[in-house]
Amino acid sequence: NLAAKAALLGIAPAVINQFVYGDEDDWDKIKQRDRDVYYLFKIGDGKWLKIPKGRALSLVGMAANRTIEAARGEEIDILDTLNTAISQTAPSNPLENNILQAWMDADLLDKDSPGKTWYGSDIESQRLQNYAPGERYDQSTDKLSKFLGQATGLSPAKINYLLDQYTGVVGDILLPMITPSDTSIPGLAPVISAFTLDTAYSNRTSGDFYETLDQLTYAKNKEDANGYETVVYRFFNKQADAVGEINAAIREIEADEALSDAEKRELSRAQYQIRNSVEEQALDKVAAYQEAAEKYYEASDKEDEEDKIEEAYREANREIMGAEYALKTYNKGVYERAQTLQKDGVSYDTFYELYFENQDTDLTGYEKTNRTRELIRDLDVDDEQKKVLYMDFISDSDTNQERILSLEKAGATFDDFLNIQNQYNVINATFDKAKRKSIEFAYWLDTEGFTSEQIKAAQEGFKYYSQIPGDGTSYSELRETGMSQEEAHRLAVGIDELEPADGKETVSDPQKWREIADSNISEDKKLEALKRASNESQARKFQIAWDYGVDLEQYVEAMERLPEFDVDGNGNYNQEEVTAALNGMSDEKNNGLVLPDLSGGLVLPTAGEYGNRDKAVLWQLITNAKSAKNNPFDTEIGEEVLSAMEKYKEEGLILPDLNGSDGGLVLPKLESGLVLPPLG
Repeated sequence: NLAAKAALLGIAPAVINQFVYGDEDDWDKIKQRDRDVYYLFKIGDGKWLKIPKGRALSLVGMAANRTIEAARGEEIDILDTLNTAISQTAPSNPLENNILQAWMDADLLDKDSPGKTWYGSDIESQRLQNYAPGERYDQSTDKLSKFLGQATGLSPAKINYLLDQYTGVVGDILLPMITPSDTSIPGLAPVISAFTLDTAYSNRTSGDFYETLDQLTYAKNKEDANGYETVVYRFFNKQADAVGEINAAIREIEADEALSDAEKRELSRAQYQIRNSVEEQALDKVAAYQEAAEKYYEASDKEDEEDKIEEAYREANREIMGAEYALKTYNKGVYERAQTLQKDGVSYDTFYELYFENQDTDLTGYEKTNRTRELIRDLDVDDEQKKVLYMDFISDSDTNQERILSLEKAGATFDDFLNIQNQYNVINATFDKAKRKSIEFAYWLDTEGFTSEQIKAAQEGFKYYSQIPGDGTSYSELRETGMSQEEAHRLAVGIDELEPADGKETVSDPQKWREIADSNISEDKKLEALKRASNESQARKFQIAWDYGVDLEQYVEAMERLPEFDVDGNGNYNQEEVTAALNGMSDEKNNGLVLPDLSGGLVLPTAGEYGNRDKAVLWQLITNAKSAKNNPFDTEIGEEVLSAMEKYKEEGLILPDLNGSDGGLVLPKLESGLVLPPLG
């Protein structure tokens, strides 16, 4: 009956205690031993009223608690449970429980020993052992122990334990009264110390944290350790560094003589809560972090072991702790860049993705910057964020900002700008001559489907300098003649690739005209191309020759032959030299109207053959004679040509509408009817 009553008294309250508070975070923070030997009732934020259960009842309740915890799937510290059970039930051993035992357990003179309490836990936590012996104290250490410890260089925590053990009831009353953390009312200090528990100070978190750090350290240092174990240790040790910084802040608060005890309690308690949060987060995430570390370490294609560890550490940080944390732990300068861009609307995740993808390349020069632009273009963010990234990763120059604005006004997107700048760089690196570059750039813009306004904005923003002044044969100008994209590109490239004749520094106009005349395009397009490849005067002459039906091939051939008849070699051609050149052509061609035998009938010149009428037109145009009286082929035709030239001078040679609008201007065509060449 007695056993049954004891079991009932021990189990029922313990079970009720467990069920009432078992789902609260604060309950889980309480040390297992405290839950076993005390009835606990929450009285505030992290603060609990504790009432001793008694040895026998605590043992019975302990079994109930472990059963409930196991049913909930919670981790149970078997060793701690056994130690508590033994300390609550085992009879006193005179060899171990005597007046000297506390002194022996504390190991006061051994600075490397943490010392042991009578119930088996460390007097000095692992955190305290990182300090010099005389500085090993926390919020629960009384002022006398601190003074003695700092004066002797011995551990204040161990001195406090020894004073508590050897002063009995006196110590239970006096020590709490001179301990800053207990209460602002000294008279209540003994009661509060004996019957309350504050999880901000007393919890299982720090012990679990440092125990986990020890395990990770052992794993990293073992002979057959994997690289990812180093990654996990590195992560957890980083959390330990953060805890260390908080501890340093607590020490500064406790040592600040300008603060009252109440102010110290308030400030230090806040720091302890922050420290607990850091440790709890690290413990909560370490399992997932280990999986991520192993995954990224195994997936890394880095050959160097340190590079693999670095990559796995960074990527695991991002996955488990977030991009901001990963950047912060990676590099201070890079993190500050990310912070600046984050204020402008770029997320840490976006910055992280772009930054490290941009680093992962062996490209150099324009190819590297082109790749960066492609990475920015392909990000799933809006144009404003892309602009911010562009200004940071590529350039924030006024020139680029003007280019962007100009293209936007023309209706282009920011992605269009990035593509245009990339292609500009590719062309610049591919071709040598500036004119060829401008041809290829214009051709690309045209074939990509940009509007005329967008093309104009792009060409004005991205120019290839040091090119020869325009001669009317650029791709864009040839396109304005009505040529297709391929026709204009082929002809523009053909003209650009011409080389100067022997002894000449530049390509001559006749060379360009020959390229046009031989091109596979319609005659009307050839005419417009010839006019654009000539000065205004020569353009009028091509138009008049066309109006009079002179084949363009004839005109070009005549101009090519002239140097052969330059008798005086001065580069200018007088009337006799022009006449000789045209007559030289007639040796190979049918010369005008002939009267064959009666059976053959009347035969007109065949296509491409020269008659006196054609020569008369060409003579008048080439010689620039102000009169037709010396025209050896046909003075009447010569006079007509002179009149046509005056007419064009007065009215101006009108080229097709550059905008290509409907109803573009039409070049005049003489309506002179069919004119037969004269006999002879």
